[in-house]
Amino acid sequence: MEHGDIHPFRWNGVTCNEGRGRVIGLDLSQEFITGGLTSSLFNIQYLQNLNLAHNDFGSLIPSKFGLLKNLRYLNLSNAGFVGQVPIEVALLTNLATLDLSTSFTLQHGLKLEKPNIGMLMKNLTEIIELYLDGVMIVEQSGRPPNWESGIATVHHYHQQQQKRHATGEQTKTSQRRRIVREQRAFSTFPHHVDSNDPPTPPRFLATTAASLHSYHSYNIELHRYAGTISNLKQLAIVDLSNCQFNGTLPVSLSRLTQLVHLDLSFNNFSGPLPSLNMSNDLKYLSLFRNTLTGPITSTHWNKLLNLISINVGDNSFSGKVPSTLFTLPSLQELILSHNGFDGMLDEFPNVSLSNLQTIDLNNNKLQGPIPLSFIHLKCLGYLLFSSNQFNGTTRLELFHRLQYLQTLGLSHNNLSVDITSSGNHGLSAFPNMTNLLLADCKLKKFPSFLKNQSRLVSLDLSNN
Repeated sequence: MEHGDIHPFRWNGVTCNEGRGRVIGLDLSQEFITGGLTSSLFNIQYLQNLNLAHNDFGSLIPSKFGLLKNLRYLNLSNAGFVGQVPIEVALLTNLATLDLSTSFTLQHGLKLEKPNIGMLMKNLTEIIELYLDGVMIVEQSGRPPNWESGIATVHHYHQQQQKRHATGEQTKTSQRRRIVREQRAFSTFPHHVDSNDPPTPPRFLATTAASLHSYHSYNIELHRYAGTISNLKQLAIVDLSNCQFNGTLPVSLSRLTQLVHLDLSFNNFSGPLPSLNMSNDLKYLSLFRNTLTGPITSTHWNKLLNLISINVGDNSFSGKVPSTLFTLPSLQELILSHNGFDGMLDEFPNVSLSNLQTIDLNNNKLQGPIPLSFIHLKCLGYLLFSSNQFNGTTRLELFHRLQYLQTLGLSHNNLSVDITSSGNHGLSAFPNMTNLLLADCKLKKFPSFLKNQSRLVSLDLSNN
């Protein structure tokens, strides 16, 4: 070791301020540390950023964390800490980010009971981001938490605005609220909510202007929450996936005019699809694996010109697939698989302008020939038409235009797939794919062009 290497600012994961050489940042994430923490850590009095994520300490969170008064960022996610979160964490009044989350279901994980979430958060008025995924949050009575007493992330900003407005300190408050909006603070709710006694929707949400990342509760109709959520005019991200919500989709969601990301997948929503023209900025929409029914028409999408991904697979939608879906100018992914769509697909215009990369129409009741418009989608990488009722003859060589094509699925239709080549290029110039699914396609001979397919991982020529 050279003499200069003894200075901490040369060590990996250590950040020092330039002026005085004091350690202000320490990143020990993913260092495979086991056992407890050394007490010397809590002597670094100028520490502002501490990341201990993804280790295996297997211990309580030390109460000595309360000594690190200058901390602005504390990440203890997936670090193997267990038991009650100590009240001393509430002494870290400069914290802007606190992450106690875990991605794993632990029998003895972290919990907030005594102190509860309200007691813990009472002094953390600087918080911008709070992550409590996987933390068991209960009242001291053992009942689910009263969210009115648990001051969620952005509620502090609303409280501070009211207090400072009363004392004339308006400039600093306005600056604070801009920080919240620019950083789009996330208020992540815990996974553990009693299905027999669900919490009342927190009233403070109706006055905040921040992004709600996810709210996991079970066997509840979303209508009970919809009024509260829809009043959050600044919401950009709503992730309510895998919550076992049931009932119909609330029309009041259309009030979320700033929405960019809406994920309601893996629930039990039923009934028809309401108009989704809530936000011209909507880019991501997932309604995957629900029990939604009825048709999908062009009126559902005619203003959503910024959509990048639509996933309504694994529902019970029916009727024709509107050709306007294939012409949305920003759309890259369209998943309509495992529904009851029927009828013929129409040709569609402006194919040269399309950005579509994935089209999944598997497992529907679509009929007629496959429109030639699809072979002009120059960005297409995944095209899945299997398990429908398409008929007629499809010339495989036409797909050679799709130079980025990786997966082609035509299996289990009433198609006759012609693998003969008629041009100078034809099948010899066929894109090098990873998945080619031509089962039950009435092939008359073994496709000789396969000898040039060096990247194939999955090939299905069965039942020919």
